Amino acid sequence: IEEAYGLCPYSGVAPVALVHMNRLPQPQATILGMFFGYPSEPMSGLSRPCPPGPGLPDPWKEIRQPWVVVHVDAKWHGPEQRALYLEAARKKEREPVPGNKWARELAWAVQEELFRRAPKRLGTGDSPDFGKLLMLFAHRSNVDAYQHRLRAEDRDSAFTDARINALPSSFAHPTAVGEEDGRESVPASRRGYVDVKTIAQAIGTTAPIVVVTLEKNSRFTTQTHRWLVANSRDTQKCILICDVNYALQDGSPEVKACLSLEKKRLSSGSS
Repeated sequence: IEEAYGLCPYSGVAPVALVHMNRLPQPQATILGMFFGYPSEPMSGLSRPCPPGPGLPDPWKEIRQPWVVVHVDAKWHGPEQRALYLEAARKKEREPVPGNKWARELAWAVQEELFRRAPKRLGTGDSPDFGKLLMLFAHRSNVDAYQHRLRAEDRDSAFTDARINALPSSFAHPTAVGEEDGRESVPASRRGYVDVKTIAQAIGTTAPIVVVTLEKNSRFTTQTHRWLVANSRDTQKCILICDVNYALQDGSPEVKACLSLEKKRLSSGSS
């Protein structure tokens, strides 16, 4: 049995890299695989961790940087937000982490910029050419508030649901749904193109484009496994928004190593 599964120290088949890493863009997969201890796959003929495999989609030509890290100092959230966190921490009974409206506003701004720049890549379902935008937060309070805003922005939920349940289509070229008042030519609400989850809920989930917001500086957001989950959900591009200085100081060794390499690569002008 050990030989068959590549666990025998002296004989048997060569173990293969975890298949689920094959969906990631290769520059991102190599960095994560290197510091999180994923092996290479000898049968692929490549020595680097997480080599390309059957789960890897063709990269979209317009995406030059598959992994982008946006530094936002926690001070930007303001003293009022810090006071909310401190007040919640002082309470004897454990309560949900307070929401962070500043972090949500920034995430929403990034979302809108993606709708402006890449409407053909955001869709109501899965396709090789588009898919739903996945927005991730560390805490449930911000997921709930963000979902509430998406629902509030949707002025015709029945029409949006019909668009979602129709054949998958991109925001740039929506599928016709009905013929009432010419609405078939109108893109559905953002709700039809965006999924919002906590990092924990996103385990097993993939999306072409993922925006990760680590809205509170804490070891909860920079622990090894949670951070890895957050940064390995995309098949085309991941945008990570966090306080990089905090993560470099108090993050896990793996988190520090990944961010240090990304910081060095970007400062050297590498593509």
